[in-house]
Amino acid sequence: PITPMTQSRLWKIIQHSNTEEFNKFLLSGTDCDVTELLQTPHQKSGDFPVHMMCRHGKLGMLKTSHTCWNVTLSPVNLDGKTPLHEAACNGRANVVKYLLKNEVNVNPLKKAGWTPLMMACTKINNLPCVTALVNAGAKLHLVNKDGWNCFHIACREGDMEIIEYLFATEPCIASTVSTNGRTPLHTSALHGKTEVLKFLVNTAKSSLETRDVCGSTVLMDGVRSGNVAIVDYIASCGLSLFDVDSMGRNCLHIAAEANQSVSIQHLVESYNCDINERIKVENGFKGQTALHLAYKADSVEAVECLIKLGADVSALDNTGRKPHEIKSKKTFKFS
Repeated sequence: PITPMTQSRLWKIIQHSNTEEFNKFLLSGTDCDVTELLQTPHQKSGDFPVHMMCRHGKLGMLKTSHTCWNVTLSPVNLDGKTPLHEAACNGRANVVKYLLKNEVNVNPLKKAGWTPLMMACTKINNLPCVTALVNAGAKLHLVNKDGWNCFHIACREGDMEIIEYLFATEPCIASTVSTNGRTPLHTSALHGKTEVLKFLVNTAKSSLETRDVCGSTVLMDGVRSGNVAIVDYIASCGLSLFDVDSMGRNCLHIAAEANQSVSIQHLVESYNCDINERIKVENGFKGQTALHLAYKADSVEAVECLIKLGADVSALDNTGRKPHEIKSKKTFKFS
């Protein structure tokens, strides 16, 4: 039988040793069946030894396991990951190519619908893995549970080489929309990726006027990121800083709620946004100012910034509450 101690020794060798030590252990360091040992998953994670080999880029160990001990290259752990997922998301291009050469499925889905290509796009400087997967038939338009494809993910991370490669391979991917109506342009703005956003506008011809299902604009997401360079660029393209989302919140309200004091100061000082502007839409937010929203969201830095810039602390919302009266989670102390 496979004892926990034997399995633990194997895992440590895979992580910390070389192929020579690995082979030595398999041939003389254990008295159990080697094939069974190499195909026994970890009890908690469900990882098989080949998952660990691919995660750490141990190609020699992987080849030995596959060719000498007939170990399968496509087991699935408890999270639904295959060894290809592990190699792709950890930038192990040589391992990815070996797996693909041995005809593993290039489009397996782990939990939440993530493919190896999506996982590869989460890592910066990972173009070799991305190209290997695409050349082997990875599908660019597969989406995860949130409706994100590989391009959305690449735009979140900001690796321009990957973004330009995916766009050149399938230009229409720049116009895809997630489950909640968000485009790659929204994603780049929310994560403060100025270069990506400019590429999408200038090269992919993505529209800055697009809104998600909540009525959020790309500019609003730029405000949420705290990247004022994005705010300035979008404003220079003629987009209004005074539009509101479906809840009636403008950019200043959103900056306050997101605790982005840099965005707040920039909006007030550079664009003369009214610091005491009230929400006018008929809903639970009506009558509230940016200061109300900052209090409600526990946005300490935003509260301090708004008060410093002259927000009216005595303002009442539509129900007659002052900003601090809609707070219950924290006691604010201001310098």
